[in-house]
Amino acid sequence: MSTPGHLEASVTLGDVLAAAGQPEAAAAVLQAACRACGPLRMHSQQKVQVLRQLGLYQVAAGRFEAALASFQEALDCCGEQECEQQLELQACCAAALYPRGGAYAEAATQLLVSVLDSSTSVPAALRQYAVVAADRQLWADVAKVTVRLLAAAPEDRQGQQLLARAVQAVTQLPLLHQLSQQAFKLCSSRSSSSSDWLASSSWRPGPSLESRQAAAGSDRPASSCSCMDDSAVVATWCSSHSDSTSWTSHHSSSRETAGRSRSGSGGSTHEAPAEAARGASSAASLNPSSSSSQSGSRHYLYGPDELDSLALLFTAAKVLYAGGALAAAAQLLQLCAAAAASAEAGVDGGSADATPLYLCGDSHCLPGAWRHVTLNNRRRRLHPLLITGAKVWHLRPDSWRCPRHQFWAALSQLPPGAEVVLLLGEIDCREGLLIAVEKMKYASLSHAVATTVGVYVTLLLQLVQQHTLRIYVHPVPPVLDETRHIVKLFNAALQEGLTKVLHSHPELHQRLAFLDFFQELLTSDGSGLLQQLEFDGSHLHPRYLGHLEAALNAALVD
Repeated sequence: MSTPGHLEASVTLGDVLAAAGQPEAAAAVLQAACRACGPLRMHSQQKVQVLRQLGLYQVAAGRFEAALASFQEALDCCGEQECEQQLELQACCAAALYPRGGAYAEAATQLLVSVLDSSTSVPAALRQYAVVAADRQLWADVAKVTVRLLAAAPEDRQGQQLLARAVQAVTQLPLLHQLSQQAFKLCSSRSSSSSDWLASSSWRPGPSLESRQAAAGSDRPASSCSCMDDSAVVATWCSSHSDSTSWTSHHSSSRETAGRSRSGSGGSTHEAPAEAARGASSAASLNPSSSSSQSGSRHYLYGPDELDSLALLFTAAKVLYAGGALAAAAQLLQLCAAAAASAEAGVDGGSADATPLYLCGDSHCLPGAWRHVTLNNRRRRLHPLLITGAKVWHLRPDSWRCPRHQFWAALSQLPPGAEVVLLLGEIDCREGLLIAVEKMKYASLSHAVATTVGVYVTLLLQLVQQHTLRIYVHPVPPVLDETRHIVKLFNAALQEGLTKVLHSHPELHQRLAFLDFFQELLTSDGSGLLQQLEFDGSHLHPRYLGHLEAALNAALVD
């Protein structure tokens, strides 16, 4: 920077560098600005803020001693009167001491407890408390502290990560229910007092720490604050979930002809969802076979409107589940189970080989869902494994995002040797890669593509080597004009990466293949998507399955 004495510009540049994963460079910028400005050009409050930010960058860079010096200098500028800012800086000092371990870590815990005894609303103290509790596997403590932290600072990334880990580790369902309620109350009334949470905590410094770990399952647990917007939906559904049956009935009966009944009773299909749902209140309705027998072997061929109704209800169940309303989600699924079990046949109504071909990925797996392809003269049904919003970047080993856990949960249900068409990368090409380059996380778009493809290839090797699946890699669909050039770069890099892997691991040829039909989806000059494959502006038309089928058969021959 040509003018390091421009303090505001230096602070902004430091923020940009830190966001790009360059805390050392960010710290250097602020240090240069502090030297250039000197004590006379910064008022005390401004100096406190700059020194605090400098210390945070130094902690992120692993320069803990320098960070402690920066925080201490900021404290000296605060004066002697205790205030919230001083408590925040003391918590920052604890964050600089704790990673050094030993006596430093013990001093950090003592300092942290002192801060929290004075105030339970200091973000830095809550964050560091959660870090210490996570190191000691006290996940109930981590959960309740991060809920409080995120209620005040919803965008706190470290708090989000710690809460995600805690919710996974806290397996007791009642605990999660209580935690969700606590999160909602905190977000509804941020001024609510909860000074007793520290006293009830399992974690305290000193010799008694280990003996108190057994008490980690306290009665004040947590859930994700990112789901708070769902709580309104949850509350509405809990109070009126029974209305879904009348809604479905009304929606269905609005059509003149919805389908036909095969029961011989003369009833029409538009009555089926509501009728089946009304009989779903018993426990037996959770068993599809029980539901079917209860309805007297009546089966219905649903029309498009009925299928839309069921899709909306299942979507509502997912929203309830994501919002933590597990009981309400279960009730709604009960209502839907009998309606689904009463379906005469699948969407296509045809028979297929008993062995499905799984289509796993983001929403681009839906155009092929429940349809058929013919492989080696065998008709195979495409069974979707939808991972909503999944990016390749989400699936790296150190990711804490929900799609990664959903991905592995879905694949863990597959039998060894299952065949999977993996369709990922479109969301990375649409938003993730460009945003990462804009944030200076990569020097160029090609660098970002290469890094993400590296994550993808590592994932593929894990799937075929450790999980014994047979994987067919679907090219990224070129649906959007604005990002087609990125999709081309990504697919080329992905195909090249897989070619290198198969060259060095020839034993994987029978278990890993790239489906090379990307160019067939484009116009002759390669600039646009074939008109007959256009659908909703975001996804391929199901007509493209002919190209997929041909590529799969070619891969089987190879």
